[in-house]
Amino acid sequence: MKTMIVVGLIVSASGCAIDDGDEMAPEVGVTEHELNGWLSASWGTTTDLVGLDTGMNASTTTCVLSMVRGDLGEGGYWQSPDVQSAAAVRPKNGNWFLYGHGGAYTNQVNARVWANNKVNAGASCALYPKLAVSQPTWKSADGYVTLPQKLAPLAANRRCFLGSIYGGGQIFTHASDYVRVRKYTTTDATHPTTGWYVEGSLKSNPYTGQPASASGTCIDFPAIEGEWGGAFGDATYTLTTGTGTKMCGLQGVYGAFNVDSWDNGVKITAPSTLNGNWTMTVSPGKWGEALCIQ
Repeated sequence: MKTMIVVGLIVSASGCAIDDGDEMAPEVGVTEHELNGWLSASWGTTTDLVGLDTGMNASTTTCVLSMVRGDLGEGGYWQSPDVQSAAAVRPKNGNWFLYGHGGAYTNQVNARVWANNKVNAGASCALYPKLAVSQPTWKSADGYVTLPQKLAPLAANRRCFLGSIYGGGQIFTHASDYVRVRKYTTTDATHPTTGWYVEGSLKSNPYTGQPASASGTCIDFPAIEGEWGGAFGDATYTLTTGTGTKMCGLQGVYGAFNVDSWDNGVKITAPSTLNGNWTMTVSPGKWGEALCIQ
C-alpha cells in the first residue's frame, strides 16, 4: 500500500491513497505551509519508479533532499532493465517529483529482477525558483575519486543543497563514503575557482565499473534573515532556534548506506507549526550535514 497524506495546509487540505502492491515505508506524506513558507515530503519504496508528485511547480519553487535512509548499495547500471537505488528529487511534468526506491539487476533472459532493498527519501521545498543555470552531476570513476563539479558561482544569498544520490553496485557501503555540496571561498587544486561544488569520495565498482552519482540544486533567496548549519552524527539535534519561518535541506551524507531499513540514515524533520524549529536525526555510524535558512 502506498499512501500520501496532506496535512497542515493553510489554504486547503486533501489526501489520496494509491494501492499498487509495492512494499512501502510506514510513513509517507506531505506537509505544506503558506506561500512564504515551506513544504516537506517523504517517499520510501523498494520498486516504485513513478515517484511522488509533491504538487510544487518546478518553475516557481525548489525542492532539495532532506532525508536519505535505507540501502543504496543495490542495483545495476549497464543494461536497460537495470535500476540504481536512488534518493532524489527532480522536476517532471512541470512539478517536483520525489523518488525513493531500491535497485534492480538484469538476469540471464534480460528481465529486471528487483533486489527489494528499502530506500526512504525526503525533500524540503522553498517557495522560490531554482537557479536558472546548468548544474552538473558528479559521477564516480573506477579506481580513483573524480574531481568536484562546480554548480554555480558565489552570490550573496545563493545557497546549494543535495538534489539526488544514485547508488547500486555495492557503492556507498563503506564508512568513509560521502557525497556533499560545499561552498568554497578560496581556490585549491580541485576547486580552481570559488563557488558551489558537488563532490564525493565514492569510487565505482572495481569489478564492473558501475558508477554512483550525486547532484546539487541551488536557490537564490531574496533575503536571508538567519542561517544555521553543521554536520552531526548518531543522535537527534535541533538545527534552528527562535521564531520565524525557516527551511532546511541536506548538504551532505556520510557513512555506509547499506542497512535495509526505512529508518536507518539521515533525516531532517520539519516542525509541526509554520514558525517552529527543525531537527535532524542521524543513525549510528553515519553523519549528516544540513543548512537551514530563515
